Amino acid sequence: MGSNYNQVLRPAVVFVSEGQARLVVARETYEDLARRDR
Repeated sequence: MGSNYNQVLRPAVVFVSEGQARLVVARETYEDLARRDR
């Protein structure tokens, strides 16, 4: 569960299984943060 307390960006979420990595959620950008802060 993420939040924007202190304007900290949320990290990416990566699942790893049997040596294979899959990006599930991309990391948050400053543009994403600014868009939600309006």
